[in-house]
Amino acid sequence: MLTKTRTRLTQPPSRAIDRILQTGGLNTLEDHWSATARTQGLAISHDAAWLQTEIEALVIRVFASWRTKAVTVSSTQEHNRRCFLDRLHASFDAEPLEDGMDHPAEQVITAALESEDRDTALLWLSSVCLESESPAFAAATFLCVARQPEIGTAAWRAGLVNGGLASDDIGLRDAAIQAAESWGDPGLRLILAAHSEPVSWLDEYRRGVIDDLVR
Repeated sequence: MLTKTRTRLTQPPSRAIDRILQTGGLNTLEDHWSATARTQGLAISHDAAWLQTEIEALVIRVFASWRTKAVTVSSTQEHNRRCFLDRLHASFDAEPLEDGMDHPAEQVITAALESEDRDTALLWLSSVCLESESPAFAAATFLCVARQPEIGTAAWRAGLVNGGLASDDIGLRDAAIQAAESWGDPGLRLILAAHSEPVSWLDEYRRGVIDDLVR
C-alpha cells in the first residue's frame, strides 16, 4: 500500500503576504516560491502543489482588490478636495470677508468638517491656510478657520499658528495672531512669544494677545 507523503509548503501564506507588502509586487509570490522550490529541490506532492496554487491565486486576487479600492478612495478624495477648494474660492469671489460679519466660507468649512471627509478636511485646511502662492486666499481662509472655536486638536491649532507666523506674508502672520487670540489655547502664548515680528503695529498686536492669554 502506498503511503502519501505530506510535504510542507515552501513558504507559509503569512510570510508570502508580508513579502508582497514589502515589495509591492503581485508577481513576487509566484516567482519567489518557484525559485525557492528549484533551489532547495523540494518535492511537492500533487495535493500540496494544488493547495499552493490556490493560495497564490487567492492572495493575488485579494491584494489586487485592495489596490483597486485604494486607488478608488484616493481618486474620490481628490475629487472632493477640488470641490471643496472650488466652493471656498467661489465664496470669497461672491462676498468679501469683513470683521465681525459671518461669511459663506465658514459654512463651506463647517460642511467639510461634518462630512465623510472630516478626517482629511483638516489636512486640506492646513494646506490652504499656509499656501504661499496665494497668500490673500490663504489669509482669508485662515481667518474663517479661526472662527471655528473647536476645530482640530490643540496640537493642530498650534501647528497652524506656528506655520502662519513663519510666513513672509504679513496677512498670513496677522491671521495667525488673530487665530491665537480667537482660540485662546494656553500653549499658543509660547508660540507668539517666540515669534519676532518685524512690523511694528502687528508686533504690538502680538504683544497684546500674549498679555490676554496670560490672564
